[in-house]
Amino acid sequence: MLTVKECREILEQDAEGLTDEEVIQIRDWLSMMADIAIESVEKSSAEKENKKDEKTSNHLHTSINR
Repeated sequence: MLTVKECREILEQDAEGLTDEEVIQIRDWLSMMADIAIESVEKSSAEKENKKDEKTSNHLHTSINR
């Protein structure tokens, strides 16, 4: 997790006037959003992999379209 100082360096001018607690809240919210995004990408990748496996494992699937 980033320190408050690191967050302020990243936020630059946007951090001016924010308390440390507000910077921490922003950091924590962004971290939570990143976790959700990563989880969503991983879930999507797993679903695509499952669909790929279903298509290749069904030997009758390719013979239907003659």
